[in-house]
Amino acid sequence: MRTAGIVGAATFGVALSTALAGPASADLSAGTYTRGIGGMVNQVSVTACGPDCLYLQTPGTVGFELRRQGAVWTGSYTMSGQVCAVTVDSVTLAETDACGDKGTVTWQLARVG
Repeated sequence: MRTAGIVGAATFGVALSTALAGPASADLSAGTYTRGIGGMVNQVSVTACGPDCLYLQTPGTVGFELRRQGAVWTGSYTMSGQVCAVTVDSVTLAETDACGDKGTVTWQLARVG
């Protein structure tokens, strides 16, 4: 699994979440997605890495594998020496990154095109 530090404007000192909701028929699959939190939006790419495995690459240096576990995709990456746990809900496409004492953020993914 690849690990890297987060490069971006998300602040991990405070728990954040977005009020955006994904479509009820959504399912994470290979493609391009917008990834938003508050007023910040960027694009990420998702590629297949095997059965029930997807790789999410952010515009910066963070990329990580996600493995399907029922209706949730799970994975992790390392930021400043700390492992961050990631979940993506298959129904809402809400991505939650929990980074211990650095806090938790929730991004909203939406498929482009």
